[in-house]
Amino acid sequence: MLNKGAGTRVGGWRGKVKAKIKKAKVYESSLLDDSIVEVEVRGRGKENFELRPEFVDVEVPDPIPKIQFTAKARVVRTDFINKLKRIKKLANSAVFEAKHKSLTITAKEDYIKSGRFELDVTVLLDCQGKARAGYNIGKMIEAIPPIGTVTTLQFADDMPILISATPEYLVSSIIECWQAPILLED
Repeated sequence: MLNKGAGTRVGGWRGKVKAKIKKAKVYESSLLDDSIVEVEVRGRGKENFELRPEFVDVEVPDPIPKIQFTAKARVVRTDFINKLKRIKKLANSAVFEAKHKSLTITAKEDYIKSGRFELDVTVLLDCQGKARAGYNIGKMIEAIPPIGTVTTLQFADDMPILISATPEYLVSSIIECWQAPILLED
C-alpha cells in the first residue's frame, strides 16, 4: 500500500529482529569469591556470573612506609602555601632543614646560587627535632590538604615527607599525603 503524498511504503519496517535486549532491574549484587559475582534480579531469582581471571582486578593497597621521623613542624596552611609559591618562582625544588625551633627552606637554581627562606612565627607554629631533605615545591603545593588552618610536616634526612591536616569540625579525622624526596647535590 502506497501513501499517495510521500511515495513511501506504509506498513512498518522490513526485516527480522536478530536479538532483543531486555532490561532488568538489579536489586542486589555481591562478590561471592575472587571471581564469582551473584546478582539478584527482579522476578528471576539469583544469577551467578564467573569472571575470567584477567578481568578480576583486586587492588592490594601499598604498605605504608615505616619511617622514623626526626623532625616535625606545624605551619599555618595558607601562609605556608604563599611562601612555597614565592619559592616556586625561584626554583622547582628546595631543601627543607629543621633545627630546634626553626625551619629553613633553601632554593637552588641555575642562575641563583641560593635563596634562603626562614619561616617566622607568623607561619611556623612549632618545630621539633632535626632533619634535612629536598622536595619538589610544585608537587608539595598540590599535596597540601586544602582543609584546616594548620598543616603538619614530618620528615627525616633524605626520606619522604608526611604532610597531614585535621579539619576544625572533624577533630578525630586526619588527611595525610606522602611526597617522595629529591636527590640532593652537595
